[in-house]
Amino acid sequence: MDIACVVHAVILRPLLFFLIIGVSLWSGDYLWNALRDSGEPAGQVLVSEQAVDRLKQRFYKERLRQATPEELGAMIEAFVLESVLMKEALRLGIHLQDPVVAQRIEKNVAFLGARTEQELLDTMLANDPVIKGRLLERMQALLFSQWQANGSESAMKQRISAYYQDNKDRYRSERRFRLDHQWQTAQGATLSFVGPGQMLSLSNLEKLLPEGLVAQLDGSAAGQTFRHAGQGGVHQVRILEIVPPSSLPLARVEARVAMDYQAFMRKQLTAAYAEEMCRFYDILLPVQYRSLVKHKAEAPRQELANL
Repeated sequence: MDIACVVHAVILRPLLFFLIIGVSLWSGDYLWNALRDSGEPAGQVLVSEQAVDRLKQRFYKERLRQATPEELGAMIEAFVLESVLMKEALRLGIHLQDPVVAQRIEKNVAFLGARTEQELLDTMLANDPVIKGRLLERMQALLFSQWQANGSESAMKQRISAYYQDNKDRYRSERRFRLDHQWQTAQGATLSFVGPGQMLSLSNLEKLLPEGLVAQLDGSAAGQTFRHAGQGGVHQVRILEIVPPSSLPLARVEARVAMDYQAFMRKQLTAAYAEEMCRFYDILLPVQYRSLVKHKAEAPRQELANL
């Protein structure tokens, strides 16, 4: 399957993209009928006892305590969504576009004995984070490119500007210092590593002055003087001026904001896609965990197909 086929398959799910931008032009019934009429089987996601045990063990290893029912439910939900994404990636043929993934899947089948799609999925989710990571990255890129193609350049700029306004605190200048610096060497010479008019941040000063001296400057006030005995001499610094942090204008950080916004939207689109596609899968899990999660099969697929 070439990439054009993959994109075409994603276009069959326009509800996702319209939901993201708040314009619902297609109904869920139409989407379900399109999927059913296309002859594409949705399939099942099986959450086995072994899979839940692995989630519990991973949580205990990371937190050194047992998961609460709410925490376990959240982990199972994440596992279900992840499983749906992996199944969709395989069904859309995304793995065929990545030689590394295709090769590792082939090895999983050959050496781990995975003979069915469910066995292959279980193997990938349990033992091969490389496959998961690469498929997720390609799925995110595919969904974002399709969503981006549905909008204009001006609309994208407006979204980036809105994202900047909502996250201004992330785009601030560092606190900067104007210093009078002198270094008295052991041989009696007086040197300075900082120009009299320079305004430098702590990260800049760390490259010029000893670490112990820079640490003293953090939290200091204008007018204070610090001395630091270092290798080969004594540093003396008097703080002449401190410029507090301030929001950077969008024009100075637009490229960075655009990258952050794209990363944010990739995650949002992928999460929304997984949530939407859960409607077309039977989610099967042990009875004792059903009350903890919202994604579960309410009726057999045969009954759902007749609704």
